[in-house]
Amino acid sequence: TYTGSGEEVSAQFESAFPRVEVLFTLLEEAAEADADDIQASFDPVLGVPVDFFIDYSDNIADEERGYEVLELPSEVAGG
Repeated sequence: TYTGSGEEVSAQFESAFPRVEVLFTLLEEAAEADADDIQASFDPVLGVPVDFFIDYSDNIADEERGYEVLELPSEVAGG
């Protein structure tokens, strides 16, 4: 959901705005793939990832991935 308008993100842009459960999956997959660098911050109350960066290989450019959660959906945040 776009925070400004409340509209649902269209399917073509879902990969740019993944759901919280997808963020957990991305972190798990990176750990299983033995990524060279995984940095993550989690909401201290909810335990969900709010900021992370993954570098799968120090020797390869442009394969890094990162997300920053600016606002949690109400169903996750308890609203």
